[in-house]
Amino acid sequence: PFSLGGKDTGELGGPRLIQFLDFDVLGQRLQTRLRPFTLRMDPALPHGYRRDWQLTPISPNKHFAYAFQWFALAAAAFAVFIALTLRRRKR
Repeated sequence: PFSLGGKDTGELGGPRLIQFLDFDVLGQRLQTRLRPFTLRMDPALPHGYRRDWQLTPISPNKHFAYAFQWFALAAAAFAVFIALTLRRRKR
């Protein structure tokens, strides 16, 4: 699992930021036994919130693509800033 070090372990005080639910560690912190499963409502029930969610597996490559996209945008903005600054100095 992915851990954020001090924030995830609670060494820095609260509130804690937890990126990954490790049921054993969380159970130790809460001093209770946790079961490693999630409950979902029956999609056939007539009332309540939407329950027919489709699970979409997302690979880490998609996150790298988003990161590349934003860094490329930042580099382009910086290049435009430098070009405009150099143009203004020449005048």
